[in-house]
Amino acid sequence: GYTLTLDGKTYSTTGTKTNSVTPDFSVGKGCKVNIVVNKSTVYTRANTDKAEYITVKPTEAFKSALVKAGSDFAPREYGLTSSGLSYGWFDSTFVQGLTNVQKNKLIAAMQGFSGTAYEIVIYTANGGTQLATFGIALDTSVIVGQKGVESVKVDQTELVF
Repeated sequence: GYTLTLDGKTYSTTGTKTNSVTPDFSVGKGCKVNIVVNKSTVYTRANTDKAEYITVKPTEAFKSALVKAGSDFAPREYGLTSSGLSYGWFDSTFVQGLTNVQKNKLIAAMQGFSGTAYEIVIYTANGGTQLATFGIALDTSVIVGQKGVESVKVDQTELVF
């Protein structure tokens, strides 16, 4: 079996298969990755199995929910080695370049989505054999308070201070 620790959350082929990630669009943050190949206590051969690369990609259901909500956001995909990411893990760079209108639509779509938003796949190496699959659900508790002002309208001809 395989055990993956990603951003402090543990996934295992013999245990937890889905965890949540809490996006925070106000900061830049990275993530750490650790992949362990688990073997039984009775070894019949040397433990030379490799699990050195993972992808983290949006599910079709999540992409469909974004489109349905009117968001033209293309969800970011990640390819990670055991060194992880120094930045860009569901953080401010995730929404970089979006207007407040686009960001607000994205937040609303993420808030309205329940289920597995991203799929994690472990491979032997980049382009190698697929070994295990896990899921990420999104905890939107932080980003619901990060919506931006879309417009300001002043309908008075005179302002008094």
